[in-house]
Amino acid sequence: MVLAASAHDNTAGTALLDQAAERCGMRLEKALVDQGFKDEVS
Repeated sequence: MVLAASAHDNTAGTALLDQAAERCGMRLEKALVDQGFKDEVS
């Protein structure tokens, strides 16, 4: 996914992680993300 420089990564990244989990049958166990996600994803 490519975002504009003005777009906030967390909003799009969280949506992308949700899509990935859905495609994996909700069995997504690990994702390497930026430190900015520490409060957004559990």
